[in-house]
Parts: sequence; structure tokens; C-alpha cells
Amino acid sequence: MKSHRLVLALAPLASILVAVACTSSEAPTPAPSAAGDAGGGPTVDAAGPWTPPDSGGDAATPPGADVSAAVKGFDADLAAAVCARLTACCADADYALFFGRFTEKPYTLKSAPPAASCAAELAGQLAILHDRWVASVGRGRMTYDAARAKRCVADVGAAACGAPLNDLLYGAACLGVRGNEVFAKVAPVGSPCEDLGDGTYYGECDPAGGYCDETKRCAPWRKTGESCGILTQDAGPAKRLFCAPSLNCDGQTLKSPGKCSGPPVTRGLGESCDASSGPTELCAAGTFCDLFGSGKCTALKPDGADCQYDDECATAGVFTCGPTGAKTCGNTATCGGKK
Repeated sequence: MKSHRLVLALAPLASILVAVACTSSEAPTPAPSAAGDAGGGPTVDAAGPWTPPDSGGDAATPPGADVSAAVKGFDADLAAAVCARLTACCADADYALFFGRFTEKPYTLKSAPPAASCAAELAGQLAILHDRWVASVGRGRMTYDAARAKRCVADVGAAACGAPLNDLLYGAACLGVRGNEVFAKVAPVGSPCEDLGDGTYYGECDPAGGYCDETKRCAPWRKTGESCGILTQDAGPAKRLFCAPSLNCDGQTLKSPGKCSGPPVTRGLGESCDASSGPTELCAAGTFCDLFGSGKCTALKPDGADCQYDDECATAGVFTCGPTGAKTCGNTATCGGKK
């Protein structure tokens, strides 16, 4: 599949699953495949901001430390902050939409919990993945940043209804899985690693260097011209040969590797952007790839224009095109304040 400006539609919500973490630098990163991937203002609504308790600790924790107590507190504080904002801002349908991700693996909910048990249920779901990450910190392959965790909780508690809250609830900034600043994957290339059940093939490996291969070792990303693919083997697990995330894997079959494509190329307004092989095609600033229409780089749409996906809109953000109902750029209806 070609990589284009990120499409944040309702269908791929599983790709931005809540596993809590803050990041100032990453939009949800595509999980590695054969190509290397497995509007509102700042005013707080009338209910006022939620004030987080002091969980203690304001410094990064080194690998190998026991952070289980700190992370348990983080889960509880974040869950309380999220549920307070859901109660203040979200209609019933928005509340159910938020919890929909927790009905998918590795989570265990069957449906959205009652508001009275929201914080307890959410904290328990966050712990399902965080417990694995805590173990990884203990193995020295991840780090936990208590100061960043505390800031994450405060950001959620103070978020205004509408776009600011949506970005925190659904984006990578505070509730992302694949890359964040609360839990950082730091295992270097060549070191042992484990898969973490977070929807990626990074495992415990530093994603700047590579991924966790089928032998449970951190392997370097494959480069342009190198073989690639997820290859079925007669014995043992499928072989993982992943191109760097910016590259595509062309020509692979179940048992024969493909080749990593060349570096990405940028296409201008009106140029084709939907090639099925070769280098990743990116559209220039101010445009998006109209994959399901013209197949060309098209000017971003203003607020009020009809849209299908968030990446079509000049106003950036999660659900700026709206998850359901009338889809127009600049939407802030989701968790935009109860009517």
C-alpha cells in the first residue's frame, strides 16, 4: 500500500488504540507491513478543568527500574481525567465510540461501561498493555517518564470540549500506542526483544533503528534495493524482512521476497499520487492525495466543505471531517459539549 498523508477515518480506529502515552512529535505511525509497517478554541467548558492528583515523581526512570507502582497510579489518574472529560463533554454515542476500541484485542470489554464505573474499567483496560510495558522497563528495553506521564494527565484534564479533547482521546499525543514519550522503546539493533501486543512489529526495539524479527532480535530496517516481505517458511515463524517505514516493498509473494523501493518522492498539485508500486508518493504541502477520486494531489478543503477523510481538510485534527453523520471539514461535534 502506498503511504500518503495520514487518513484518520473511523475504520482504522484500532490503529490509534489507547495505550496511553504522550508525544509531541508523532502522528500515529503505520504498523509494519511488508513495506516496513505491521477546530475548537482553548476555552474550557463550563464544567471547568479536572485537577489531577499528584502521583509523585517528576523524572524519567531508567531502564531496569521497577515502575509498576508508578504506572498503576498513572493509569488510575489518566482514567479519572478521561472519564471526567467524557462526562462533561460527550453525548452517549460519543462515549460509546470512545470505548469501542477496548472491545478489540488485546482489550477485553464487551461494551462501554456505565459512567459510575468508567474510571475503574478504563484503568483496568490500560493496564492490560501497560503491564507488558512495565515488564519491558524491568528488562531494560523500555523507559518510563513520570514527568511526561503527569503532564499527559494534566493535558487531558484541562482539554476543552471539541477538537482539543478529540485530539487527545483519539490521536497519538496522549493516548497513542506506537510511539510516545511516556514509554519509550530503546532496545538497540542486535539486542533481544519481545513482541508487546501493541499492533506493531517494533516490539521493544527502538523504532529509529529497526524492528523485532522472527528470531526475537532487533533487526535493522531494510534499505532501498534490499529484499523484503513477510515470508512463509516450511518450519518456524514467518520471516520478517521489513523496509524502513518510509519505503514500500514491491513484488513480494508468500515465499519470495520483494525489493524495498526507492526513497519517497513528492508530487505537486494535479500530479498523480496513487501508483501501486515504486517509491512512496507524497503530496506537497497544502494538498492531499485523492485516492478514492481523481488519484491526484488535490488542494486541501476549507471548513464547511464536504469530505470523506480528515486528511482532505485544511483544518488538521482527529475527526475534523466527522466520524459519523454529515461529513464536513472543521467538524467539532464529537465530544463537543453536551446539548
